[in-house]
Amino acid sequence: QVGEITYSENGELVGKPFELDVHKHLIERGLAVFGMRGSGKSYLVGKILEELAEIKQPFLVVDLMGEYVTLKEKYPVVVMSLGSEGYADVKSIKPEMSRAIARVVLETGQPVVLDLKPGTMLEKFRFLAEFLPAFYHEAERLKRPIVLVLDESHRLTPEKSLIRLEELRKYQNKVMYWIHEVGACGRHYGIGYIAVARREAEVAKSTVTQCELEIHFKAKGIDVQKLKEKTTLALKAARLKKGEALVLGLDEDVIVKIGKRKCTHGGVTPSFKPVQVSTDFLSKLQDALKSVKYEEAEPEALRKTIEKQRRQIE
Repeated sequence: QVGEITYSENGELVGKPFELDVHKHLIERGLAVFGMRGSGKSYLVGKILEELAEIKQPFLVVDLMGEYVTLKEKYPVVVMSLGSEGYADVKSIKPEMSRAIARVVLETGQPVVLDLKPGTMLEKFRFLAEFLPAFYHEAERLKRPIVLVLDESHRLTPEKSLIRLEELRKYQNKVMYWIHEVGACGRHYGIGYIAVARREAEVAKSTVTQCELEIHFKAKGIDVQKLKEKTTLALKAARLKKGEALVLGLDEDVIVKIGKRKCTHGGVTPSFKPVQVSTDFLSKLQDALKSVKYEEAEPEALRKTIEKQRRQIE
C-alpha cells in the first residue's frame, strides 16, 4: 500500500487504499512515474521501495542523483557507488564488475541502490552500458523476480538527445537499447520495471510504451492536453497538490494521496547509523570480484574526456 484513493468518478473507491501488486502491476505491466521537480514523484518511488523492502522483494535502483541512499536508515539496502562516499557499502564500482554484481545481486535477492551521482555523464553511461546487458542476461538465466527502477529516465533514454560528444553518444545508444530490451522482454524473466521522469514528452517512446500503468503528478500546459487523450480526469491533473497524483491504467482512473515515508526523503548525505547489511552478500560479491579482469588503464582519449567533464563539474 503506497497511498489512499481520494477521487474516483463514481466515488466508490474513495477512501480505499491505493495498492500496487509486484507481479500484476510492476512485472507484467510496468509502471511510469511522471512529475516535475518538487511534485512528489521521487517521494512516491521512495515509498514504493520502502514497501518492497518491507515484504523482502528484491529491487535494484539506477540512481543518477543520489535520491535513494537514505533507504539505509531503516532497511538493509546495499549502496554501490561510482565514488568513494562514506555511506557506500561498495565503493568505486567499475564497468568490468558488472557481470559479477548482477549475478550476485540476482542470486541473493539483495536490494541494491546503484549510486551513480559521483560520476560524470560519461562514467555513468559507460558503467550502465556494461551493467544493463549483464543484468538482463543473468535475469534470463535465473528467472528470479526483481524490480528495476530507472530514475531520471529522461536523461537515460531521452526522446531527443542533446549529446554531441561521440564517445558519450556511443554508450548512451547502448544504454537506450538495453533499457528497451529490459522493458519489452524483461517480464518473461521476472524483471519488474519502473521508469521515473519529469515529463512524458522528454522520454523516448520506446521506454514509455513498455509501461501500461502511469502515475502523473501535477501537470500543466501541453502535458494536460496530452493527458486529455488518455483520461477524462486530465483537467484535475492541473490542480493536483504536492503529494497527489493521477493514476492511469487501473480498472478505473483515480486520484491518490501518497502515504508517508519511513525514511528521510531526498539526496542528502546520511548522518545516521545505517541498518547492517548482509555480510553474506558482501562476502559473495567479494569472491565474485576476485576473478574480474580490469583494464590496466583507461584509453587515452576516454581518460582525457572524463577529466574534461570533471573539470566542468568542479
